[in-house]
Amino acid sequence: MFPGVLVSKKSAEEVRKLLKNKDVLDPNKAPLHEDNYVIFPIKEEKVAEARSLGLRIVYRDFKVKRKIKSYKDLVQIPENLKKYLPTSFDQIGDIVIIKIPEEVLDYASQIGEAIIKAYKSVKSVYLDKGVKGPYRVRDLEHIAGERKTETIYKEYGTRFIVDVSKVYVSPRLAEEHKKFSKYVKPSEIVFDMFSGFGPFSIFAAKKGASAVATDINPYAIHYLYESAKLNRVEDKILGLVSDCRKVARLIKVNHVVMNYPHGSISFLDYALESIKTPGYIHIYVIEYNDKITQTADNIVHLIENKGYKAKLVEISCGKPYAPYQAYYGVHIRIVGD
Repeated sequence: MFPGVLVSKKSAEEVRKLLKNKDVLDPNKAPLHEDNYVIFPIKEEKVAEARSLGLRIVYRDFKVKRKIKSYKDLVQIPENLKKYLPTSFDQIGDIVIIKIPEEVLDYASQIGEAIIKAYKSVKSVYLDKGVKGPYRVRDLEHIAGERKTETIYKEYGTRFIVDVSKVYVSPRLAEEHKKFSKYVKPSEIVFDMFSGFGPFSIFAAKKGASAVATDINPYAIHYLYESAKLNRVEDKILGLVSDCRKVARLIKVNHVVMNYPHGSISFLDYALESIKTPGYIHIYVIEYNDKITQTADNIVHLIENKGYKAKLVEISCGKPYAPYQAYYGVHIRIVGD
């Protein structure tokens, strides 16, 4: 039996606030309801203080609240299968995208419902069935919550409006978007060759730079402009539904961003065609962890073989992608030609 205070339902909320403010309320136990009364659990060492407030002390068998550490505490699946439950997922605004191992795929809806119950900020849960199609976006299957795919997503105070079924979004790259912007100065120009929904461009614009963003996905450019409006930088961004190779020969810029990790290197000639000297190329690759330094050096040598002077400034990010592989940013300063 544990101590509590008996109060009428009419005064319950007022008393609850008082107990909380006085640090008398026991947050680890659930209140009880008896007829027209509420019984709030209080800390045993605070009984005298509660009595001094003129409150009636009673003793009841309060239910101890279960502390939820993760959705795994709530999901209803056989105990022998819990070892297969995913340990992580991507939350984009109020939408969760999760990959589920085959061993527990039959319990996808139960996993989704548990996530919604465990995390108050989540409204929708989707199963990630892989990146597919010409625009390389996630193939999603709704498994719980609201059937919506558009949301407001934040990175370091920067807001984006995105549709997770129409543009690829990875919150794991938020730190890299911010890091890139540290290279950018006001009045400089950025060429975002594979812009997607535009995080690199918008972070640059918030630094006072201008950005030319290209993508073959029209939805990406649509959401780039919507996000630019949210952040009041629409006058700093030109978004084009276009192949970046067609635009490269028409512009001269201080920074080229090449966020196409499976194929950026093959576009290096076009990046160099648009770069001013001195300037920077920020190229993103997926590479084995023990080979990234050599790969970065090889990119520098490729640039030098094309008649430019180049210097490796930084290898950043290193976000895991697959066993022994990661997503890396290679930042190269083009000194001259």
